[in-house]
Amino acid sequence: MGDWFIPQIEIAKNYGFKVIVTDINKKSKSFKHSDISFNVDGRDYKKIFLLLKKSNLLRDIAYIYTGTELSKTVAYLSKKIKINWHSIKSVKICENKDYFKKHLIKNKLTFPMGISFKNLKGFKLKEKSILKFKRIIVKPSDSSSSRGVTLLKNFKDIKKAILFAKKFSSSKTIIIEEYIDGLLLDINGVIKDKNFYPLGINDKYASSKKYQVITGLKSPTSLSLSQQTKLYKEFFKTCKTLGLGPGPVKGDYIFYKNKFYILEIATRLHGPLGSIYAIPLAYDLNPFEELLKFILNKKLKKKIKRANNKFKIKITAKDNRIKNRNNLIVLEKKGIFNKNLWKSNYDIPIYTVEKKLMRKIKK
Repeated sequence: MGDWFIPQIEIAKNYGFKVIVTDINKKSKSFKHSDISFNVDGRDYKKIFLLLKKSNLLRDIAYIYTGTELSKTVAYLSKKIKINWHSIKSVKICENKDYFKKHLIKNKLTFPMGISFKNLKGFKLKEKSILKFKRIIVKPSDSSSSRGVTLLKNFKDIKKAILFAKKFSSSKTIIIEEYIDGLLLDINGVIKDKNFYPLGINDKYASSKKYQVITGLKSPTSLSLSQQTKLYKEFFKTCKTLGLGPGPVKGDYIFYKNKFYILEIATRLHGPLGSIYAIPLAYDLNPFEELLKFILNKKLKKKIKRANNKFKIKITAKDNRIKNRNNLIVLEKKGIFNKNLWKSNYDIPIYTVEKKLMRKIKK
């Protein structure tokens, strides 16, 4: 858990947990908030296991959690320590967009159509099937946080986009899919005893420029309650086809012409913008606290209560520091300060979270 997840560390401690933090950054502020810390790469699950074993901590571990793209580490460690969690096989399918697409096709689920290939020769063989698309997304099969992702309005720069995507793929597999200009949605939940418990939905906004970085997020979602119920059901159905559970799950969807299109599913909660700030401020629920109740085998909420009638939460990416901090929660992030240079979510230097008064929210 990095610096952005410090609020979750404090929540876990308030629930009576001792917190062990791993971080590759030697100067991580999260170390000061933890009970025990290891300066180690979160992807190196073998080294983490040896550090825990050497410190005689294995028998004391109740659960392993990641708020970022380290689900494979959590899966391996959970299996080794005998913690009931999602299977390694399911996690691998979720983390590889090519495998994930094949799974969606096999189970006849709704997603943006496209192709996958490993080189330009492979692209040429499949090129005809995507020529009908007005706009396309080119992306690596196994990256995260919009790294290597390009939005194209024509095929003129497609070779550049393919080579750019390849830089961020360890498998060197590229996916090109139809760009669907709908409402982006982040959905969270937890699976327990083969039941699904909803943990909130946010609207999300991405740049309309070449690189698809996240520029904003809104909570509560603009979906109606019936649309939210439908999305939760479709999300859980997809999770079941993947064999997911028990544990946290999150999904990225597009809502377009009354249909939900799956982009990805992962075995964790959404990042801090949604799960730490937006949902707890806009709804009568904190996703991470519900996860802690799940770990403690306490009763979970089957329904999320109506959104708070007082506030609407907006999170916006900024390319300069905010001087007037009144009524704003400022989240600082290292990166590039020129919007035109943003190529992934890692490049955004700052987000602001603003609470706006609301009159009413329609049921």
